[in-house]
Amino acid sequence: MNPVTLTITLIVLLLAATLANPVLAGTDCWTTSLTPDAEVYALAINPVNPEIIYAGTYGDAPSNGGVFRSTDGGNTWRFTNCGHSGICITEIVINPENPDIVYAGDRWGGVLRSTDAGITWTGAGSGLTNKEVLSLAIDPITPTTLYAGTHGGVFKSTNGGDSWSAVNTGLANLSVLSLAVTPGSSETLYAGTLNGIFKSMDGGNSWSELRNSMECYDIAIDPENSDVIFAGGGPEGVLKSTDGGISWNILNTGLTSTDVQGIITAPTNAETLYACTGGGGVFKSADGGSSWTAVNTGLTNTTTLSLAINPVNSAILYTGTWQGGVFKSTNGGDMWTASNNGLTDPRIRAIADDSGNPDIIYAGTESGGIFKSTDGGIRWTSANTGLTDTAIRSLAADPMNSGIAYAGTENGRIFKTINSGGTWTDTGSAFTTARISFIGINPDSPDTMYAVSTGVAYSGVQTREPPGHL
Repeated sequence: MNPVTLTITLIVLLLAATLANPVLAGTDCWTTSLTPDAEVYALAINPVNPEIIYAGTYGDAPSNGGVFRSTDGGNTWRFTNCGHSGICITEIVINPENPDIVYAGDRWGGVLRSTDAGITWTGAGSGLTNKEVLSLAIDPITPTTLYAGTHGGVFKSTNGGDSWSAVNTGLANLSVLSLAVTPGSSETLYAGTLNGIFKSMDGGNSWSELRNSMECYDIAIDPENSDVIFAGGGPEGVLKSTDGGISWNILNTGLTSTDVQGIITAPTNAETLYACTGGGGVFKSADGGSSWTAVNTGLTNTTTLSLAINPVNSAILYTGTWQGGVFKSTNGGDMWTASNNGLTDPRIRAIADDSGNPDIIYAGTESGGIFKSTDGGIRWTSANTGLTDTAIRSLAADPMNSGIAYAGTENGRIFKTINSGGTWTDTGSAFTTARISFIGINPDSPDTMYAVSTGVAYSGVQTREPPGHL
């Protein structure tokens, strides 16, 4: 076998930058799986079809930051927020009357809205003068009314997110970490802040302070008795009120962590509650919060950030973790299994799809080599046979020859596959400046390749062999 020969010539970096890069070209709208180290801050389940689940994550790249959607109960996930990459989703709410309408709060960019069940997203509305959205709530009776909690207080929309206005009279702390609307009354809502809990009885027009001794990360209201309220946060753990917030009791018996990030009630039995904590995992109460038991079997990451419960089958639960992705339980928390679909190294550094079969996608990772999908990104398997350097920094697929692709590595190697990632062969090209950060193939003349190695650009011509040869 003859290696690819590269005639190394220093060229202007701008030339390489102007080439069609198969990794960066187009709209940067790639589909990938929910990664195992995703930081999952938000979970929401479609109330009509509980197989449809949304996970909101934080990330510094499109591969692991934004909104992921599952249509099979969390077995597989697809990244959905094309054009809104590198964001931090803090809350997801669904219109109960039309579950195709979904809203997501972005800590850096305001509110995103989808009208097609999370397939596409757009920025929602004007008037949101503070874009650091920390929480969202939707009025269950009038779902065109929404509330957004930000670092600048509460904003309200009465037209489905088209426009927003501030509603902060009486709100002494403007960092609003959680919001909840009373199920039976559109006018009554609660806000958990960086220092205390507040209540409004006039749709947010005015607020009164209920308690000022906790960072309140989440609020849950008993669906059968709206005077019963649970609040989770630090350092007090779980608080319960049975009189609409006038008085509170601390209910931490059995909790080994009082850093309560989320709290939910079972839809059919308000005596059953779950709390997710930072460091202690998930806890369950069967007596309205009076006592708690850890339910962490199978949960390999106990820094849990979010919870969701199936509205039809309350034995099915999901929890989102800090750098551990999503876990699922089908027996009320007794056992958890990871629901991240196969990627063992989620730090995606490069991605490319096959020119002849768009369902074939290659993903190059930080140190786990190359993963391959043959179904458009739904499932991934390792594709590292022949790779002697698994720190992948660039990928390019031959634009005219299906099955042929190239991978550049941290240590200055370029590998080639001629069988769609079945095996890889070192081309023998070693760059003394190390990291291959870019590989480009001229779309009009695939024999001509370009590479950038740690800021230095090279060009070369590959010697093409007949099919079956390298």
